[in-house]
Amino acid sequence: NTTVAFTLRELTSSVPMVSRAEKDESIDILKLAGCTWVFQFRKLLGQSLTRRVATGRLCVSPLASVGQLVIAEAQVKHTTLGGKTLRESGLRAAMGINVVGLWNHGVFEQPGPDTVLEEQKVLVIAGSRIQVDSFSQQCSRERDDAASGPVLVLGGGRVGTAAALALKDRGLDVVVVDKQNVAPQMPGIRVQVGDAADPATLERAGIKNAPSIIITTHDDDINIYLTIYCRRIRPDVQIISRTNLDRNVKVLHAAGATLVLSLASLVSNRIINLMEPGRVFMINEGLNIFRATAGRVLSGRTLINSGIRKNCHCNVVAVKKEDGEMLINPDPHMEFKATDELFLIGDSESENQYYELYWPDRGA
Repeated sequence: NTTVAFTLRELTSSVPMVSRAEKDESIDILKLAGCTWVFQFRKLLGQSLTRRVATGRLCVSPLASVGQLVIAEAQVKHTTLGGKTLRESGLRAAMGINVVGLWNHGVFEQPGPDTVLEEQKVLVIAGSRIQVDSFSQQCSRERDDAASGPVLVLGGGRVGTAAALALKDRGLDVVVVDKQNVAPQMPGIRVQVGDAADPATLERAGIKNAPSIIITTHDDDINIYLTIYCRRIRPDVQIISRTNLDRNVKVLHAAGATLVLSLASLVSNRIINLMEPGRVFMINEGLNIFRATAGRVLSGRTLINSGIRKNCHCNVVAVKKEDGEMLINPDPHMEFKATDELFLIGDSESENQYYELYWPDRGA
């Protein structure tokens, strides 16, 4: 990578360059060679996996923040909302929280007022930091597994190491399971040496009381196998798995994973964010935050009569006014101005439909 960077810089000094580094000491070397940005993508993936871990009394896992806006996930079974409809939950009226979607075994669903919040589903919520904290405090359910055991990290490679260290920084008890003794590279973290597919190894590591399991090996087939295996041992545990290939995301969900993150998507999304800053931010597989100016099409219209949710299956979660004020989960009757900047959440198809219907002059 260093050689390539030097060669490119001989041809041009202005073109932005993004590079991957595997080791910490490589970052400065690549920057000296002329790279604009250098990332340790596997380290970023490990840290992203840990942000999904829900342990203790609080039920919310923050995923992303844009200014004052926070996007978070919460497993319904860890809240007091199980069995209620979205209307009955009263979340918007009581706390200002907007439920923008539900994950159901890896499939993203757009909820309606009468959608039942079933325990196997995962809420995707949007709100200010204060609103999200309020949701976590008021809607968390006392859990039998709360703080009763360590978070297990299966695999002690670069992703597993990054995940374990990030969990330690959060003050959580962590046990890493690996065939080799990787303790020297993660001081202060207990390592259980052995095969993660061995029941005795997992039992010694603490799987019976673990609130969450993170599966981080570099082999998708092994991750699928371990997901099935751990789900059989612990039907109730949160399982977060890594995948290298996007096509295995659905397979891992079918195998029993609660949440899945793809290395390929993380890399491509990080680069897209650099090429068009702030336009797209991936918060989970197939789910993005994107933004657009209201423009002439929406000027003078309100959110409730704009048809954005109905036509594009996406949600407006914030509006940034011309003076810089950011309105989180804006009033449905607020009238848009042409200069307003909208922050929306939806999948790639929703984003494309929005641009086609509401921003036809984009790029003009």
